[in-house]
Amino acid sequence: MLTLFITLIIFILFTYFVKKYTTKQNFFLLTFIYFGFICDNTIISGIVFQYYTVNVLVFPLLIFIFFYAVYSQNSKGITNQYFGLIIFSYSCILLIEALRIIILNNEYIWSIWKQLIFFIVIFFSVLIYAKSNHIDHNEKIFNYLVRPYFYLSLLIISVSFIIGFLMAIKIVDPFNSLPDWMDPLTKDVSYLEGGSRFSPLNLMIIVREGSFTNIFGSSGYRICGWSKEPHIANIFMTPALILFPIYFHKNKYKIYILVILWGCFVLLAGSATNIFALDIVGILVLIKKGESIIKKISIAGYILLLIIAFFLISSTSMVEFSQIIQRAEEIKISGSSGWGAIQRLIYFVNPNDLFGSGLFVDQRLITWYSSGNEDIGWLSMISLLFHLSIVLFFALKLYFSKNPYCLYGLSIIYFIIHYMKHGLILLPTDLNYSFLLAVACIIHLREYES
Repeated sequence: MLTLFITLIIFILFTYFVKKYTTKQNFFLLTFIYFGFICDNTIISGIVFQYYTVNVLVFPLLIFIFFYAVYSQNSKGITNQYFGLIIFSYSCILLIEALRIIILNNEYIWSIWKQLIFFIVIFFSVLIYAKSNHIDHNEKIFNYLVRPYFYLSLLIISVSFIIGFLMAIKIVDPFNSLPDWMDPLTKDVSYLEGGSRFSPLNLMIIVREGSFTNIFGSSGYRICGWSKEPHIANIFMTPALILFPIYFHKNKYKIYILVILWGCFVLLAGSATNIFALDIVGILVLIKKGESIIKKISIAGYILLLIIAFFLISSTSMVEFSQIIQRAEEIKISGSSGWGAIQRLIYFVNPNDLFGSGLFVDQRLITWYSSGNEDIGWLSMISLLFHLSIVLFFALKLYFSKNPYCLYGLSIIYFIIHYMKHGLILLPTDLNYSFLLAVACIIHLREYES
């Protein structure tokens, strides 16, 4: 009964949250879309729908798509000139994987068919929601469609900062057990079983890691926010937080507070992949250095993040230099996170056969149980590279344009760079990517169109 009550409260609060930061028209539908695209990277959907998130959400979204397609009188298009190329390149990926099933009888893809369908459903639900609500200008896109994503990420880092500080001054015990009502998937990750994940005050997730020392000088854990792992928390929130000059450009004090909170979260989470991706983002920001206030604020914010990160990893009073070496040497340790990332990247760039094992191969075969026979296949590698080249070209063109919403291009670039940890092979099934890609299809690149 308690679990049901908490589930209902969280559902109501999340619905109200989405309504507060978007248009009041059809906000309930947008709530379902948000529950869908955040379910891969946060515990929110898992708390409400438990193991059945995709099963519960896919049908109402499909019904919405069907009825809109049949009964809508709105014929005005909202997509930009890259929509066709993005759809075509993604369709090539699906076609090649479908041919693999037919020709090679590859059975593993059937285990993720539901994820693939849901990816497509989320993608078109975003497009149709935007069209049905006449979200046909960039200002509307970021005020009515993307804004809940930004403020949700801001809420998560704020809660994490407060709880992290309370843990550092010993007011809160970091190693509180996970409550029964929390996302059951947090207890189903095999390598984190046995008391490795905790929830201080039941308000966030931490992972036990004895060798890690954070910015507050506390050791023994890394903060995950409302996600299952630190790097997952960062890959979910950073694309939204990169947009902070868009939402706070009129209030420099809010910008300073956000940058501090964000920088602290980056260090409390301690994700090496995230810091690497932010380095690339920082380089792109410096390349586009300009005179506008938004650019100056962006540069200052990203440089501050990098300075804080450098201070953390170079300060012997906070982190022993031997820990840095140990982290770098991790890629040589079989079964480690760094080693697994390298194996997945090697798999992606090392095709031998025409079809091979494909993009949607069981990653455990590549990382922990590798027999040396796994091969992505030339067709799969080329199709994904074709898709990524189109998306990255669009993102770079948007970012280096004079469009006031150009930072969205940087969000997409960051997401793809960070996803290299997964070897990019599961990018076509990631629901967060589905949302980012759909929004990319309706952004107008020219400034006068926004």
